[in-house]
Amino acid sequence: MLMTSQLKVGTAFMYEGNALIVQKMLGQRSGRAGMVTNFRVKNLVTNSTMDLGIDAGEKFDEVDLDTHKTKLSYLDGDNYVFMDQDTYEQFELAKDDLGDYAGYITPDDELEINLTFYEGKPVGIDLPVRVTRTVTYCEPGVKGD
Repeated sequence: MLMTSQLKVGTAFMYEGNALIVQKMLGQRSGRAGMVTNFRVKNLVTNSTMDLGIDAGEKFDEVDLDTHKTKLSYLDGDNYVFMDQDTYEQFELAKDDLGDYAGYITPDDELEINLTFYEGKPVGIDLPVRVTRTVTYCEPGVKGD
């Protein structure tokens, strides 16, 4: 069972009989009725996206996702093409399916990315916890900043 506080980008859960995956965290707001967390979620069956507000303390069933170790091969417009490291099979995901993770990966990286599948169809990625980057350019500091 998952609680609302455990939902993050890439987490798949069942909500009202639908398998959903979190694409983006839109924020939290509290009021008289309690804390509400807003998410942008994608339905794994129909591929439709929607914004969803979930009360704190709600519980959800987890969705079983398969994972494959892949690397990002190349970008094809707004599509990201990943290659399985064992079978050399290629899988394509739209930029919207990656959510917030799209800005953290490039084809030049040697990152091993876990591609998640639902019923044989790629639905998202899991990035490593730590990534080493080099700052190539930074605006000069201005006095008073």
